[in-house]
Amino acid sequence: MYLPLINEQMVSLITDSEDQLIAVGLSMPS
Repeated sequence: MYLPLINEQMVSLITDSEDQLIAVGLSMPS
């Protein structure tokens, strides 16, 4: 439902030292 509003600059991917994805941060404009 909110996918058209997602700006790729507002997505944070957090990886560990072995480049395994451990977290995704997502923000949206108000």
